[in-house]
Amino acid sequence: MKPFERLLAPLLFLVVAIAGCSASGEAAPTSATTSDDEPSVATSPATVTPQIPTRAFFLEVRTGTKTALPSTSTEDVAFDDGYYYVPSPDGSRMYWESPGTAASLVAERDGSQGRRLDPKGDIDYYAGGWSPDGTKIVYQRRDSSGDDFGDLVVEDVSSGRTTRITDLEQSSVDVDGWWYLSPTFSPDGRNVIYQWPQPSSLGITWALWSVPVTGG
Repeated sequence: MKPFERLLAPLLFLVVAIAGCSASGEAAPTSATTSDDEPSVATSPATVTPQIPTRAFFLEVRTGTKTALPSTSTEDVAFDDGYYYVPSPDGSRMYWESPGTAASLVAERDGSQGRRLDPKGDIDYYAGGWSPDGTKIVYQRRDSSGDDFGDLVVEDVSSGRTTRITDLEQSSVDVDGWWYLSPTFSPDGRNVIYQWPQPSSLGITWALWSVPVTGG
């Protein structure tokens, strides 16, 4: 990453706008009375139709400038057609997921040198997150054809070597389909924090667990 890009990276937000989502602004109705004998008449509210981008873009927060992501493809997965983007701590690389193929990938910030992490088929990786030093990614590896939790895996980005860090008991009780564990690294990078759903008389409650990046 060039020096000026490194300085700019923290100022950029990655925004994903999904086609089909909409919002409208309506002006508050006003009323006017012409005489004591005539009822008040509310005016029709003004409707504002927003323009909704259909691709992800970088947003420079100081100026509001939008820069579309490149349409670079990795294994026929377009870089600008994802829905879950997570930049590395230094902003040089990106983890993202594809809604059409359920693929999880890592690439440079411009979409080049991309690599698919998960195998094709029912096994998918979810909610990838970077370690504080940007050398590893943690994700939830699970069979997407069911509601099993799967397990958490830490992958070394450079070598591709993976370490399964949990041996989770797959749910045999009803947790209302809550399989998402939301893994994230601790600030020092030594542990992974994740949530765990538990049924109770009040419904689903959530416990918070920690596991070393080496497993255990």
